Amino acid sequence: MAADYIAAGIFDDALVVASDDVSRFVYLGFAALKAMSANPCMPFDLSRDGLSLGEGACALHLSSRKSDILISGRAITNDAVHITGPSREGDGLALAISIALAMAGRKAADIAAFCAHGTATNYNDAMEIAAITQLCGADLPPIFGIKGAIGHTLGPAGGIELAISAQVLKHGLIPPTVGCSKPVHPAVTISAKKFVGNAVLSSNSGFGGVNAAVLLERAL
Repeated sequence: MAADYIAAGIFDDALVVASDDVSRFVYLGFAALKAMSANPCMPFDLSRDGLSLGEGACALHLSSRKSDILISGRAITNDAVHITGPSREGDGLALAISIALAMAGRKAADIAAFCAHGTATNYNDAMEIAAITQLCGADLPPIFGIKGAIGHTLGPAGGIELAISAQVLKHGLIPPTVGCSKPVHPAVTISAKKFVGNAVLSSNSGFGGVNAAVLLERAL
């Protein structure tokens, strides 16, 4: 919404702030879904068995003024498959990514790194691999997730991951996927890797079938 307001000329600047904490209600809700792991979560690992809850906050400054990093494409879709589970084929997320790429005038091959939602639940991680494979085929970009390091922070998760993606562009380094030692796909990073390219894709998926994709690029 902030990017839309700025693109429409309604505002020149916007501050997007998000935070969340782990309440008893949230904890019991995820426990009822049997979605949590008894151990630190292992995103995209063959032995993953659930998420870890975390707490966090972020503040993102968006501006119409010239910047080193651009939000070049963005989209939100809903696969309307299940109240808590994602589409097994990743169709909703694949559509969101496609729309974001079209807005940016880019192709799937231009994605140089993928900051995934990576909750470490069986279905979410498999869905994300399926979605990006729909678009990129067998040649996937490096995939990383940060929830093995900080847990699933819920409300601010997408904002925090967007901030991390901006740092990938700024410093030219892709972080490891903490907690993953036996990745489900060789594209998943298990150690820090040099970033080569110009665009980072960040995605999030949530209850009710919602999927979001944001493409960040270096300003040329």
